Amino acid sequence: MNLTDWNYKSVESKTCGNVTESCSCPTNYIINNMTNECRYFKPFELLVMDEILYVVGIVILSVSFLSLEIHQRDYRSELKERKELVNELIDDNNVLRSELSQFPNAKISELDLNSPMTNVIRMIRNLQIYSDIDIDTIRSLDQVVHLLSSPQLFQPQLKSTDMESEVSQWLLEITNRNENEGSAEDGKSESLTFQKGIWSIENLGETTKTLPETRKVLEKVDLWEFDVFSLRDTSRGKPLVHLGMELFDKYEFEKKLGIPPFVMYTYFSSVESSYRNNTYHNSTHATDVLHAINYFITTMGLRSILTDEDVFSCVIAAAIHDVDHPGYNNGFMIATMSPIALRYNDISVLENYHLAKGFELLQQPSCNIFEGLPAERVKTIRSSVISMVLATDMINHFEYITKFKNKVNSDGFDHNDTKTRQLLMDIAIKCGDISNVAKPNNLAVKWTGLIMAEFFRQGDEEKKLGLPISPLMDRTNTIVSKCQLGFIDFIVLPLYEVWDKYLMDRAAKDGNKMVFPAIQYIKATKEYWKS
Repeated sequence: MNLTDWNYKSVESKTCGNVTESCSCPTNYIINNMTNECRYFKPFELLVMDEILYVVGIVILSVSFLSLEIHQRDYRSELKERKELVNELIDDNNVLRSELSQFPNAKISELDLNSPMTNVIRMIRNLQIYSDIDIDTIRSLDQVVHLLSSPQLFQPQLKSTDMESEVSQWLLEITNRNENEGSAEDGKSESLTFQKGIWSIENLGETTKTLPETRKVLEKVDLWEFDVFSLRDTSRGKPLVHLGMELFDKYEFEKKLGIPPFVMYTYFSSVESSYRNNTYHNSTHATDVLHAINYFITTMGLRSILTDEDVFSCVIAAAIHDVDHPGYNNGFMIATMSPIALRYNDISVLENYHLAKGFELLQQPSCNIFEGLPAERVKTIRSSVISMVLATDMINHFEYITKFKNKVNSDGFDHNDTKTRQLLMDIAIKCGDISNVAKPNNLAVKWTGLIMAEFFRQGDEEKKLGLPISPLMDRTNTIVSKCQLGFIDFIVLPLYEVWDKYLMDRAAKDGNKMVFPAIQYIKATKEYWKS
């Protein structure tokens, strides 16, 4: 029976007749074999937009899976290349060791050509290559290597939201660029004069007996609360010479290093005469830093681990660390293209200049304190002095803190190691250089007034020259209290906290119960500026 003549679109089903009759159904109908009925079958209808979305989704998924496969293939290839590179480096290192073994007396077994940081990175790479770790861990280790390889490894991540914007600007300026200073003109040093009645040339051991008020001040030189302004006033404006000669006698430099007292006196006088009459960076500041160095050596016990050359280096470095300072900071000297900034290529300009000036003074008559020393001892002292003065450049402030903190936390101090002692001396002079706020409040506040006066003088000069006024140096809108709080929180406390920990740990090991009062004074000064 043929059903093509049915109007099947308008009916739900049709019977084919009896069950023995062959039945064929039109399009979109299906046959029920039990009843011989043709039933209408409504096909699944897709909207055009649904079809498009479905196809697009399939394409996106396919592309995503393909990209992932390509990425994994590339990463596997990269890991393979790294492994080959490591193997090449190992082969090169073995060749180099083999070549070195040809040199007589070479101790190859003790030779490590890699720095500690290089070894750390190599260990991480080996872990990535040879360990069974997942892709996410490998990527995380890649990030670790990236951070370790960064030139800003020791720099903190300062966020302006953490502090006042001007303080933030100032901190970023001194720590994130090579802040270099130089003199716009050569300072004219006054000629060395010997004032009779103050010093006895014949017997410099009696240097201050003609000034009993000065002698009285110097009796407190081993106290942290020592008043350097009183020494300046009672010594007729020559505090550096008086304290310098006091320490010359105390540390027995004549006996231990063979330096004649008059030569030492002449050199200190020449250095002090070379300091300019700035409100802050003057010979009184140098004397204050020298006092802090003496306190660390004598009162806090560093004398027991430092050599005679180390102690002498500390005294000289403190004395010359700001000699002939122009009263302007590094940024100003670079911006004005001063001759000294050009000479030192904008790299630690003032620090390099102070060193050159300090060593240049040795050429003056009766000033060569190194004259009687063997060349090797001179080289050792000069190297230490250079390291200490360069450490006062604030551009590397956080790097020094990080390195020293790592040493303290790992208890990795080998005081027989020259580099370890040098790091201690570098940290000591850095602490001395910013010790103002770590002193009793009356001294701290006085120093603040002096440094801000010098800052404002630079700001005035920048305004006159049409230069952008440096942060904290605009006298019209700088709030001194906020300036000091930022300086304490982000510069002074981080350094002094780790220095205090080191000194207290050493004291505890030696059975010494003394307390370093600096942290207490810093916190008191902070409260003062908060109020």
